[in-house]
Amino acid sequence: RVESGRTIDAGGTVSVISRSHNDADASARGVTIGLVAAIGAMTSEATASGTTLTHLDGAVTGPLSGGVILDGPNFDFAFVGDVFIGTPTPGAANVVLTTNTRNTATAITDSAGGGLLAALNFNSAAATVTPNIQTYILGGTGAPIDASNSITLATSSFTDADATTNGFSLAGGVNIGESRANANSTPNITTRIGANS
Repeated sequence: RVESGRTIDAGGTVSVISRSHNDADASARGVTIGLVAAIGAMTSEATASGTTLTHLDGAVTGPLSGGVILDGPNFDFAFVGDVFIGTPTPGAANVVLTTNTRNTATAITDSAGGGLLAALNFNSAAATVTPNIQTYILGGTGAPIDASNSITLATSSFTDADATTNGFSLAGGVNIGESRANANSTPNITTRIGANS
């Protein structure tokens, strides 16, 4: 991140790159055995909810070479013999902001239960992926971005949520079992260039 109020003087390519890899794994496994009745409950939860920011809040201007500087920081001047030459600096050649993220969550629940008369077996697994990903240029009158070729913003995000439950129960009489699996992937992705950039 380039903080607000900072100025980058560059003639080549200015790159701001953020990469993140966030994996969450949870597992629950168990066996319940009762002489008369077996009652068991297993739960696993995995959540991946990181934040990745690639911000250019400051300004990007051209480099200042030798000569006489007039009319502000974006112009340099030089004299060759009796000929006056004035050339505005083009700023950076390219400005590139790149964000690459990977966020995954995996929850697995395995259980088994058995009783002579009754078996009650309840299982659940929940996997949640909610990353916050931002790639942007703040802009504004105090943070101009000067580039002679291109300004590129690129955001790539891979998200995956997997939830699995496996339940087995065995009884000579009453046999009740329930298995639930919930997977939720809701990334929040923002890629923008602010006004007056």
